[in-house]
Amino acid sequence: IRTIVLWNGTNWLSISNGSAGGAVILSALTTAVALVSALDPTGLPAANTIGKVTTAFNPPALDAAVVIPAHPDSEINAVATDLISFLNQDVDPFAPLSVIKPRLDSLTPAAAKVGDAVALAGAGFSPVPGGNTVMIGGKQATILSASPKLIIAAVPAISADSGVTVATARGTTAARTLALLQNTIAPVVLGVAPHVAAAGNTITITGQNFTADSRVNFQGAANQAPATAEANSVTIKIPSSALPGTITVSNSNGTSNQFFVALLPAITGLSATSGTTGSSVTLSGSGFASGGTVTIGNVEMNQTSYANNSIVVTVPDSAMDGQISVVTAFGTSNSKSYLVKPNISNVNPNNGFPESEITINGTGFGALQTSGSAVFFDNRPATITSWSNTAVKIKGEGGGPGDRTVTVKTANGTSNGVTWKLTWGANRSHYVWDSSGRMYVTSSHCCGGQILRESSAGSGNFQVWKNGTPYSGRLAIDPNDRVWHVTHLRDNLVTRYNTDGSQQQVRVGGSTFGLALDSAGNAFIGTWSNGTVYKVDANSFNVSAVFSGTSNYQSGLSIDAVGNVYFTRDRNGAIGKWDKSTGQLTTFSVISNFPIPISHAPDGVLIAPESRSQWIYRIDANGNASQWFNFGSATSCGDIRTHSLSVQDDGTIYLGKYATCAGSVGYRISTNRSFTLIYSGNYLF
Repeated sequence: IRTIVLWNGTNWLSISNGSAGGAVILSALTTAVALVSALDPTGLPAANTIGKVTTAFNPPALDAAVVIPAHPDSEINAVATDLISFLNQDVDPFAPLSVIKPRLDSLTPAAAKVGDAVALAGAGFSPVPGGNTVMIGGKQATILSASPKLIIAAVPAISADSGVTVATARGTTAARTLALLQNTIAPVVLGVAPHVAAAGNTITITGQNFTADSRVNFQGAANQAPATAEANSVTIKIPSSALPGTITVSNSNGTSNQFFVALLPAITGLSATSGTTGSSVTLSGSGFASGGTVTIGNVEMNQTSYANNSIVVTVPDSAMDGQISVVTAFGTSNSKSYLVKPNISNVNPNNGFPESEITINGTGFGALQTSGSAVFFDNRPATITSWSNTAVKIKGEGGGPGDRTVTVKTANGTSNGVTWKLTWGANRSHYVWDSSGRMYVTSSHCCGGQILRESSAGSGNFQVWKNGTPYSGRLAIDPNDRVWHVTHLRDNLVTRYNTDGSQQQVRVGGSTFGLALDSAGNAFIGTWSNGTVYKVDANSFNVSAVFSGTSNYQSGLSIDAVGNVYFTRDRNGAIGKWDKSTGQLTTFSVISNFPIPISHAPDGVLIAPESRSQWIYRIDANGNASQWFNFGSATSCGDIRTHSLSVQDDGTIYLGKYATCAGSVGYRISTNRSFTLIYSGNYLF
């Protein structure tokens, strides 16, 4: 400790002795005054310190009467306080007191992050713990170490460049500026809501350390700018190119941890909204990932290519109208409607008779027949018997033989057309040509025992095919080339000659006369003697009576496309009709001169020649008869009676007549009414 003494020529004076004879003491106050004078001899010359400490008080104190303008009492008291603290800590009291007030000269480093240590260089700092207060940006910093000329302090949580000051008991330094470096703390993702979403949806990512320059990284879509970015959350709309998987947030401080997001598939469009099975459809959308299942209704569709934004599929055969959707490991997409158009693969059989069953195989017909569903032969509606998505059953239509185009129509459109051929038209109930086009004739009723056949179609060269047949009769050939024969008046025997060379025979209840076949190949037999028409079943060969009660002499029969039986009454000139659906018998038309044979033309009109004159009539479905051809110009040798009649598929009429010069003759009459003699002899058909 110190004091200052002054010899005035008489006595020694001191800081605590301002007059001769006063006490001289050494204390913290005298030392403080002496130090201030030593540090600032101009502001406080040594001579001016005399008497500054008075001993009139206990303990001694500064004498307010001694004024030191440059250094107020508060400053000297502060120096004294520091001296006492230094002495109490056994610290050299003079080393820290190189200056009266602390001074901050520099900061090292001049820029730092929150939490960094900064060296504050200067003078007059307190080496005693707690003797210094460091403030940075208005926040007290933690002092890590302190010495008279150097303090190490940690940067508190400031948000911008800030002023730095050091305060001791002796005062506060002028401020120095510390530049703040931002902490490079990588962002942290804590959660995503919702964690299951689709492209186009907005998600919120919560976490820490997000910044304005934050970017979101999706699988397949990196560096996406968010809609909003705050320190603890960002919001972003999921891009269409994003894949299911982990996401991260990155900024200038680094990249966050990964967080899983389940991305739902979403369909935005279909390349076509309708089509047939087997058609290709492209699904556009997002979130399809690397693999999934595409369904229409509950039926899986076949995939030909698969990518996150596009899937190409084909419509399966079993598909029906329904919703197309995509299922991945992360969920099920929205759905898009698809209509399946009808498509025919085949008709089975592709040929047949009126009323025969036809199965239309295909796809897209629909599970049930609706009000808009129909099947057409060309433009004519067909009779439908059953309906399913892949098979429709119909009945063969009547009319003339030939090709028909079958189509299926639903509410979704009309199918492709497939050909079905009518091979057994109304005109075929009394058909005398086999599938090769060869014509058959049999002996007339004057001579028995033979059936002849053309050597080739249209050759007119007839050769014996069967010998020993009972009597003469009539012929008809079914679609399977089986030849049916009935005797003429003399017997009640019905014979069928099969293609394997075998034959079957059965007897009916009256003398046979007329013969016709229906589209199923069943034989209908008209009788001469008892007014009954019999049926011989094509499969069982059983005989049953179909109808009776008419007059005798049913010499001619013909069956139309729906199975109605037409018959002639040789003795009274009537033509009758038996309605298959009702069983009703009606007189259809009356022609004089004994019509014997009748046959339907391909257009369904009934051809009826008069037996004892030369006119050939056409009779429509309403019973209206019109004279079509006068055969008088064709007679050359006394033709007396038309006995047999058949009509080819093209409408050409064949007539068999008795003739005085040749026993029997056969004529061919074309649709333009020209005629040709094709044979002569004792043969009819």
